[in-house]
Amino acid sequence: MLAKAIFTACAAGLISSLMQSAAVGKSGKKMMKLLVNTIVILSIVKPFTNGSTDLVLTDITELEDQPFYNSLDSDFSEYYLAQAERSVREELEKRLNSEKIKCVHLGINCEIDEYHVITVGKVSAEVTDNESKVKLEKAVNEILPNTDVNITVVNTDDVRTEK
Repeated sequence: MLAKAIFTACAAGLISSLMQSAAVGKSGKKMMKLLVNTIVILSIVKPFTNGSTDLVLTDITELEDQPFYNSLDSDFSEYYLAQAERSVREELEKRLNSEKIKCVHLGINCEIDEYHVITVGKVSAEVTDNESKVKLEKAVNEILPNTDVNITVVNTDDVRTEK
């Protein structure tokens, strides 16, 4: 078995060096190197697994049958959406403070798509003057391009105390 592993490793090494020399370009060589290294590792390990490379995933299917499994995905989604909204809010608030923009209320709405990519869907804000509105729109568009922005100028008498 050990002799077979050594022979396979030598053969894979020889073939891999020939394949790498045939690769063109810097990115092509990197991809070829990754592919060849993977093949070499698998060819060395295979003799010790009695030729079997099957993966058995019965535990995962058993997990899907558990009643809490469906809520687990939504719990994680809600957690990561809240984290994303908090991070975006903190970054915008830093920018607001550095540019001395007076913002009464700042709302961030993040969304998660079917590929589990989190995007900022909408930014809503309330400011006390038009100058702050223009500055805030510019800041949001620089930080979050292609995001729906809704900024309202409110009367100082109607100002909320929340942030």
